Amino acid sequence: MWELGRFMLTAFIPASYVYYAAIPAIWGTTPGKFIARLAVEKTDGSRLTWASATWRWLAALGCLFTFGFGFLPMFFTPRRQGLHDLVAGTCVVRRRTESRE
Repeated sequence: MWELGRFMLTAFIPASYVYYAAIPAIWGTTPGKFIARLAVEKTDGSRLTWASATWRWLAALGCLFTFGFGFLPMFFTPRRQGLHDLVAGTCVVRRRTESRE
């Protein structure tokens, strides 16, 4: 039983880092956000960096370990930022669509 739990934990940490930090640091969005036409940016509008993506991921893990209380600021901040976004200086925005002319 403990072996399964250890395997799940050792598989979850790297997989979640790749999905929630590495992919947005490279492409600016996750596959799910891409479909929803959303992207993660720095609050000044610049591209997401590896450092800010890593801080965002670490803070999101902290939000999960506090039973989701870190996500509550989304209801009270103007940009709908959770604690993980506030810590990393990021926000989720609608992707700019290229106009066809």
